[in-house]
Amino acid sequence: CPNGTRAATQFACPPGTYAPTGGLERLDQCTACEPGRYCDATGMTAPRAQCSGGHYCLRSATVPAPAEGFANGYIGSLTLGCGGNCSGDSSPDARWRGLAALNLTAGSNTSLAALPTTGDVCPRGHFCVPGSASPQQCPPGTFNPSFGSDSLADCQACLAGYYCPNASIAFPTHRCPPGFFCPSGRVTPEHRCGPGTVCPLGSAEPVPCPPGEFEDRNGSSVCQACPAGRWCGPGTVVPVICPQGYVCGLRTALPNATACPAGTFSNATGLNSTAECAPCSPGTFCSRPALTAPEGPCAAGHYCTLGSATPTPALNASVAAVGTCAAPTLFGAPHGLGLAPVPEGGLCPAGAYCPSGSAAPQLCPPGTQSNATGNTAPSDCAPCSAGMHCPARGTVAPTLPCPAGFFCPGAQVTGTENACPLGSSCPLGSSAPTPCSAGTFANATALPACFPCPPGFGCVSGVSEPSPCLPGYVCPLGSLNTSAVPCQPGTFSSRAGLSALSQCDLCPAGSFCGGKALTAPSGPCGPGHYCSNGSWTATPGSNLSVTLRAGALHLSQVSAAASDAAAA
Repeated sequence: CPNGTRAATQFACPPGTYAPTGGLERLDQCTACEPGRYCDATGMTAPRAQCSGGHYCLRSATVPAPAEGFANGYIGSLTLGCGGNCSGDSSPDARWRGLAALNLTAGSNTSLAALPTTGDVCPRGHFCVPGSASPQQCPPGTFNPSFGSDSLADCQACLAGYYCPNASIAFPTHRCPPGFFCPSGRVTPEHRCGPGTVCPLGSAEPVPCPPGEFEDRNGSSVCQACPAGRWCGPGTVVPVICPQGYVCGLRTALPNATACPAGTFSNATGLNSTAECAPCSPGTFCSRPALTAPEGPCAAGHYCTLGSATPTPALNASVAAVGTCAAPTLFGAPHGLGLAPVPEGGLCPAGAYCPSGSAAPQLCPPGTQSNATGNTAPSDCAPCSAGMHCPARGTVAPTLPCPAGFFCPGAQVTGTENACPLGSSCPLGSSAPTPCSAGTFANATALPACFPCPPGFGCVSGVSEPSPCLPGYVCPLGSLNTSAVPCQPGTFSSRAGLSALSQCDLCPAGSFCGGKALTAPSGPCGPGHYCSNGSWTATPGSNLSVTLRAGALHLSQVSAAASDAAAA
């Protein structure tokens, strides 16, 4: 009531103030409505009531839910600001943000004439219970994106993958750093990722390393690649060594992802490439992948070279060019037969045999032959043909005849094992000795042909030495026996070994030789006759006398014979 007041209630204290006592003289003696309460009428002697929940009431509030700005009272620091540029945004939050940009606090000397004076809607990052004189900050580890919150329960736990280190946060902005994970409600990033997991930026929980990767350290944000020779399942801490029969390249996720292929095996661990798988051992086969040892021996009748994938390789080979050096290998091994190597193996070739577990064909031994394939034992190699010899291993068909002077009944290696015996001949390609024919002989071994029986001798079949011609006979060259040609009538011979009729003796005078093959005269000349040399009758003179001398016939004088007959 100033001077001149006409009535007790002429000048009421305005809304936003009250007068608990009388006797006031000036308007500025009205008491401002206390923060957290409001005074909505004139002439009030006490505040009406508490400020509504979700709002805060600064000093001199006139409504329970003010929304027009700030006055002298609480001015808080907010985490959100608009950098002093909030034009066009008239929301209470914008006003708060603008005020925060000015960094104003209670008691600031900055003029507040243009700012709201009585309170406002509770800003983001805060809550305002009924009767709030200022917004209360949501505590660290929480945030509140809403206006007008009236309870601490409206402050939400910081989002998983974020941490909220400060109070009054409207929106989480601090992502959980790499190597850490942040469950909801975190104030600081305090959980490090453990082995087998990683935490990239903004992780809410540890992430297991994916298949093919591992992590053996704490606090990692990126998993390491599983090394070659190892495999890594999900969440692997220590890579596991690759098992036998398999290979594990870089980033292998399963122990059985890549098997050693057919034709190979591995009894070693930690392989990183199929090139490290061992080829199946010679003489064995590996028909399936992922083997740790060869499956079994190569089948009889076949041979398996290094890396065979089947017990019965079907490739055919033939033993050829025996005795040459046209190529350096046979079935993968040194040889002199001129064959190129055969991959994986094959059917046992002609000229060889292959028992079970053969790494290469075993050549038929010298002295044998075989033109069949698939042989399984040495007994399948037949003896070399009669009349031939087989000096080399692996003979398919013999081509070398038995040498002259020798005979080959079968299974001969050099052809000189059997020399032709005495009394026989062995021409080229003989399977047995041939006895010398009559009129020939063989007095030495290893002869390709018999010698003709010499003059003065006779040779029956199969003799090794000639026999002297018998007395009374002559044996010319090549005589079939010792009585080949008899001495003719008028001659005789008491000597052996004659070779021509001319060597027979003339019957002496006074005697006659009346037959063939005589070894002595037949007797004296007959009475009344005389007998000259070579007489073949005891009574010469009446008939033609024939004398054989030196291989020719001689005629006696008919007249002399007649005279001899007359005288008698």
